[in-house]
Amino acid sequence: RRVYAVEASEMAHNTELIVARNKLDDVITVVHGKLEDLAYQEAIPEMVDIIISEWMGCFLIFENMIESVLFARDTYLKPGGMMWPSSANIYLCPVSAEDLFAERIHFWKDVYGLDMTPLVPFAQEELVSKPIRTQDVKASQLLADHMQIRHLDMYTLTTDELAKSLRSFEFRCHTSKMLHGFVSWFDVLFEPTPTPLPPPPIDVGLSESDPITQTDDEANIRSHPDVSPTPQPEDRTVVLSTSPYEAVPTHWKQDMYLIETPIHVAEGDMITGTIRVVRHTQYKRHFWVELSYT
Repeated sequence: RRVYAVEASEMAHNTELIVARNKLDDVITVVHGKLEDLAYQEAIPEMVDIIISEWMGCFLIFENMIESVLFARDTYLKPGGMMWPSSANIYLCPVSAEDLFAERIHFWKDVYGLDMTPLVPFAQEELVSKPIRTQDVKASQLLADHMQIRHLDMYTLTTDELAKSLRSFEFRCHTSKMLHGFVSWFDVLFEPTPTPLPPPPIDVGLSESDPITQTDDEANIRSHPDVSPTPQPEDRTVVLSTSPYEAVPTHWKQDMYLIETPIHVAEGDMITGTIRVVRHTQYKRHFWVELSYT
């Protein structure tokens, strides 16, 4: 077996030193460059059995490194090969951010005895004008049960599908607090060897009384180009979650999208709306996130 470690940055040279120090030169080949460019240089001379990549960014897809992974899949992955992560999900939930507003907004009402309230509108405009990335949100701040707003199947996802999405949401509040906005997080799944469904049966004109046999090769079909993986009976899936319910936070933490004017919600209140995500037309690594709610 051979491992091709592809790295676009100068860290590729450091990686080569580590590979050499551990005497793994005969197993690991470090390839320096952008994957899309390397394809034309034939730097990776063969198809591979598995592709492993840490491509996740804020809101899962920010930075858009996932496109290089999709390119690798379409260019180098053998039929029936594996993708790790194999799938991913994005979640959304209404959130209360009392501590954040106290620190960034209400703080100006009494600064060492001075009333700086005139600065509050400016501070609030700055705070809500863009997402608050890598924010450590506690489960106690969540106002309702979260919902999944996006599922990515790494075996079938296309760049066109990635470029835009629109999803409606509906939340029933389970507590009475101030609504300051919405929080998102994601998880990625490392699922075991895919076990796709067999191809659809072909009608060859057999009657119900005709015997049906199956060869060993047919019984052990492992892949089909038109079928995405399905879970095995024994679920050995490993999940990496950035959820605020997790005891130990990841370095991604969570992302917050604050509303201009916080509103009070009571237990049982409904929050409905849509979330629209569109890739930036000029900066391809960025996405616009638009939230509408009532």
